[in-house]
Amino acid sequence: MSREIERLARENLQELESDPEPFSAGRLRLHPLTELIAAGGEKIVVTAVASTSRERGLVIKVPHQLLTHSLLEQDEGKNPEGQVSLDRLARKMGERFDMLQKTFGAHVAKERFRVGDVPVSAKVANDFFRSAGDTRTATKTLYVPTVLTVQERVPEEIMHESQDFGCRYMELRAGIEEYSLLNEMLLDESRAFEEKLFDSTIKPETCALLNAAEENELLRRTLIEFAQTAIRFTNQTGELLDLVGSRNVIMFQQDGQWDYRLLDVLAGDQGYENELRKFFAENGVLSARTLNAINYARTMHGIALTLGLPNRLNFVHEVIGDASWKSRSDDLWRDLRAELARNGVLPKVVVDDGNQMTAPDEIATMPDSVMESVADGSTA
Repeated sequence: MSREIERLARENLQELESDPEPFSAGRLRLHPLTELIAAGGEKIVVTAVASTSRERGLVIKVPHQLLTHSLLEQDEGKNPEGQVSLDRLARKMGERFDMLQKTFGAHVAKERFRVGDVPVSAKVANDFFRSAGDTRTATKTLYVPTVLTVQERVPEEIMHESQDFGCRYMELRAGIEEYSLLNEMLLDESRAFEEKLFDSTIKPETCALLNAAEENELLRRTLIEFAQTAIRFTNQTGELLDLVGSRNVIMFQQDGQWDYRLLDVLAGDQGYENELRKFFAENGVLSARTLNAINYARTMHGIALTLGLPNRLNFVHEVIGDASWKSRSDDLWRDLRAELARNGVLPKVVVDDGNQMTAPDEIATMPDSVMESVADGSTA
């Protein structure tokens, strides 16, 4: 899915560059020479490569799911109700970001949220129409309203030297027995902590940072600050950090000091607690919205155990009642993998195959970013 999004994004930009005035009708005036930085499961990220130095210091994040919805729902007339809905969504996103910034301070890259029109070339619009079974045909550039994130760009030298900090979706990688051991060790904490087993759940760069912190006190203090602040943030607000996406959190050295930045960490649907409570109390079935919660919890608890911290996420023990994560681990594994199959991320043969990981090569090596849109509560 990420590759398809990137293809469409690049195609769109190429088509627009050939248009003499492609952005003139848009309320958000992006420069015509726009560079694609990234295209993941949730957002397309672009930046201006010409015009003012201020433009070059900003990146624009376009939420492709919302953009697609707006494109397919767009009509020739104005839609005041849709505009009000987008304005409300922009305010809500701003409120959530303010909570994040209040907690993490200067570690958060500055962002603002606004409603703007995104130019979509006729060719790309028609690709979307065909895939949705829509009979419309675009003959010119369409200007599609959506909520855009305008973010201060992290200097290139910092991005180049930074380390990607985060985790992997173990529902995609672990067999049912290993999955149970992870939950017993990191969520119930009824099994002795095994560093090698925990290392399999996090990104290689994160593993290297934790290992280096054993000898580097400055790095260790930075990791401790991040872990304690992240756990406190979730306990106070109920908000999760998305640690799966590529470079959502980066660690770097500057002037001999270690530091970190949160670039795109707010996860999507926050209904994870109620769903987990029903899962444990009523044998409920889980949806993809709980993926971030479970993987985030395993990661933060593993980091806390590695660093010798007592801090834990409250919801981990609050949602299970009299049960344990180990007792429901097999159901958890099956539910979430079935959900991934329904969303097209895993084939049925993998879901139904118990301990054996017989995914095709393209599934076994699939980057975690493919699953961002699934974990955000949308379809892949």
